[in-house]
Amino acid sequence: MPQGLTDLCRCLTDAYGTDLAAVQIMTSLPAPLPVFTGDWTPARYRAAQRDVHARLAAGFVNLTWLDAALLAG
Repeated sequence: MPQGLTDLCRCLTDAYGTDLAAVQIMTSLPAPLPVFTGDWTPARYRAAQRDVHARLAAGFVNLTWLDAALLAG
């Protein structure tokens, strides 16, 4: 797992006071899949989902389109 993702998980864990992990899977996703573990209240869970998804989407960019454009020449 990239160091930046580890740091982000640690930061968000500190911010929300419970555990957060990112799962690496074999299929292509636009960003890592966050896994919320522990005791979450419904309001905190919704707030964390919005925050985490926004941060992950901003932190991980898919450049497949660039590779295709370069190969096409």
